[in-house]
Amino acid sequence: MSHGPLVSSRMRKVVSLGVSMAFFNVALAATTASLPPPASLADQPPPSGDPNSALFPPPLPPSSTDSLYPNDPAALPPPPDPSLSVHAHSGDRSRRSHARHARRQRPERTPRSRPPPGPTVSPTETSITPQSTPSRQNSTTVYTLVDSYEGTTFFDQWDFFDTTDPTNGMITYVSAADAMGAGLAYVRDDGVAVMTVDTTTTLASGDYRKSVRITSKKAYNKGLFVFDILKGPYGCSVWPAAWLVGPSWPAGGEIDVVEGVHENIYNQMTVHSSAGCTLDASKALTAGSTLKEDQVETEVFTGTILATTCDASENSNTGCGILDSDTRSYGAGLNDAGGGVYATLWDDIGVRIWFFAREDVPADITAQDPDPTTWGSPKAYWATTACASSFFSDLSIVFDIVLGGDWAGATFSST
Repeated sequence: MSHGPLVSSRMRKVVSLGVSMAFFNVALAATTASLPPPASLADQPPPSGDPNSALFPPPLPPSSTDSLYPNDPAALPPPPDPSLSVHAHSGDRSRRSHARHARRQRPERTPRSRPPPGPTVSPTETSITPQSTPSRQNSTTVYTLVDSYEGTTFFDQWDFFDTTDPTNGMITYVSAADAMGAGLAYVRDDGVAVMTVDTTTTLASGDYRKSVRITSKKAYNKGLFVFDILKGPYGCSVWPAAWLVGPSWPAGGEIDVVEGVHENIYNQMTVHSSAGCTLDASKALTAGSTLKEDQVETEVFTGTILATTCDASENSNTGCGILDSDTRSYGAGLNDAGGGVYATLWDDIGVRIWFFAREDVPADITAQDPDPTTWGSPKAYWATTACASSFFSDLSIVFDIVLGGDWAGATFSST
């Protein structure tokens, strides 16, 4: 969530999880559809030059808290220039793992009929269904493209959330018509989809800035999601996020794929769940350590553990978070690197998230033939040994940009 631009390519869902505006699912009888290249955040500012917009480009060619402005929300500063350098604050990691007071309460989703089976194209997500057992080292799982969100139709398969922000942000979410009419959600001539926060209106005291939050009309159960983001918002008070969430939170679970606040330089990945789900710390591969004989490279993770209790009713809903150590995974570093790809695999052995900076995107993703068994160790992994697959169900994809709120607002004075 943030007041900067959020650009994201597409999601892919594979066997059990998908990220990047493309979704791959496991299909029993399946002809394998080619996977369109992931969408990404465009490395260009919106027409107003607002660094707080989000862009969802077309596929790539194959190959409120009182502590934050307590008296005048209108005084919220304009989004920072993404070209400015970002600095890490001392103690930032430990603070981030405890600052998410009263995590967002999810509003109930309005029941909607499910789309007919088969591949569908939507603006931001692509899904593919694998045809075999869960992805493991040396496996031959094939992923079939199910949904792709990209190009001129990017926003067609999303619902615009236009009620009060459940995370208490200093923003006003607007409808699809209002967002498009105000230039807060649009697709450029080159096919890049843009999502942004209003930074040009002079606000009266007490007014909030308009922003956008979209939720996929379709919900998923296991698969590979591939998010290709070219550019993302960051800066003081900004809180952007790309995440998956069930219909009756915390039942159904929540998986935060991309998230950060202020001028953080590392992406934080987090799971929020009902009671009983924890992070299996034995799957962590600490810096400098090597794989043990009984370990599989793709079933250990390299990120830094922030907390192991995922239960949303405990620890002020901190969740069980994992921090990426790559400075290209969030903020200025992400934008300077030309964006990157976040791949989330949700299958029978757990939930795993990989991040690849633009120059490191695997050839199989570019070739639309993803093979997670060749991607090395993921940045995050919530194994079913401690958090069963049953904690996650009917997950929808969400993109939003918040200013202030339960996390960014609670930590604003310390930035």
